[in-house]
Amino acid sequence: MFKDFMAGAHRLSRVNYAPRAIAFTISFVIIALLAEERGWGVWYLAFPALYLLIYPHLLVVAGGLLSATARFETRAILADSLILGFLAAYVNFYLWLSFGFMVAIALNASVVGGSRQLMLSLALYTLGAIAGGIINGWKLQIEGPFYLDIMSMALLLGYVLGVGFLAYNQNARLVSTTRGVEERNRVFQVLVEISSSADLVGEVQEFIQDALQRIHDLYPKYGLGMVVRDVKRPGVLRFVEFVGISEEEQNAVVKYLSARHTPDSRELTWVNPDNGIIFQMVFDNSRVRGNEGIMVIRARMISSLLREATRLSLEMLGVHIENKMLALDLKYAAERDPLTGVFNRGRLDAELASAIRSRKQHGAMEFAVLMIDVIGLKEVNDKYGHEAGDVLIRETAAALQKVCRATDAFGRYGGDEFVVICRGSSRDDAKGLRERIRREVLGRQIRLPDGEQGEGCCTP
Repeated sequence: MFKDFMAGAHRLSRVNYAPRAIAFTISFVIIALLAEERGWGVWYLAFPALYLLIYPHLLVVAGGLLSATARFETRAILADSLILGFLAAYVNFYLWLSFGFMVAIALNASVVGGSRQLMLSLALYTLGAIAGGIINGWKLQIEGPFYLDIMSMALLLGYVLGVGFLAYNQNARLVSTTRGVEERNRVFQVLVEISSSADLVGEVQEFIQDALQRIHDLYPKYGLGMVVRDVKRPGVLRFVEFVGISEEEQNAVVKYLSARHTPDSRELTWVNPDNGIIFQMVFDNSRVRGNEGIMVIRARMISSLLREATRLSLEMLGVHIENKMLALDLKYAAERDPLTGVFNRGRLDAELASAIRSRKQHGAMEFAVLMIDVIGLKEVNDKYGHEAGDVLIRETAAALQKVCRATDAFGRYGGDEFVVICRGSSRDDAKGLRERIRREVLGRQIRLPDGEQGEGCCTP
């Protein structure tokens, strides 16, 4: 029950509860021993017991019931100042205890409310002491037994240290919170930069690499990686990028992830058996066109803030990667001939314009163009139908593409015409390609849909 009241009280009341209750309890013990030394009756302890033993707990209960604010606790400290001043006079101004009361209220007031609260508390303490002195007839017994002096000094020292540690912890939490806010702002800034660069970076792999590098710049002590893989087939890796992780470790991580399904917790800690390096792996909760993203962090442990940043990064990267993959699909469809899958006339025109522009800017940037006709397409269409003609075109395109180099732009210009744009090639190089086409493609046998065989012939 008391925990419920404690939970409802203001944070300042909860922080001050333990030091107040402990210090008040020890103060009551000192007053009880002092009363025994001076022969005061048991009834003399009624007021100190009510205030020192019961009041701190009632204060927290009242704060919880009233859902009190910080102002409630600052007023309680002012009330303490007045009552402790009265209590100092009540024990005939026993020096060490009275001094301890004054230091305690001065310390509390200055920590909670600054100089204004301090001056007000000292004034109320003085007022309480004057009122108590008048009621008690100004009895002065400032000296006490040595052991009580030691106890009072120890109480004062302990209370000062306790308040000091509380202030230190509060300051440490404040610094931690401030650093957390600053780090969150940096993370947010990096995410904004990644999002802004999404439209500037064309390829998905390049975009992932750029995003990882930006995150790595924020957390340079961690090695980072991102793997995009097929959800149903973990061994099918779409994209793999690493920053700050050795090639050997990259291979180990890729091998591990290729055989590991998505964990239920969406998080995984893996220790590389070869070198004992620990990797933290965070799996994306979303799905990107049947794929999932995995962020790999080379670290023994990661902070909650880095984990949060990782999840946000995965979520945002997932959106942009999905958009880019969709854009690539659209671009692929727009640039490809639907029948053969090779470049269409629009892409070939763009490649030719680019080659001409490069040649004008740099004379050494040579290029050559081959135009190829498929001979006999009309006869095949007339004799076997257009479906057979389509087979002839597809098979011819596949054969030509195998002969062309990876750097060549090969496509169907229209009808039975194909074009090869050879960047960085001279006329002699183009002649060599023409001879390879004549040797490997000309006269190739192609099986048509009705089982008949036709002879494909193309002339470059």
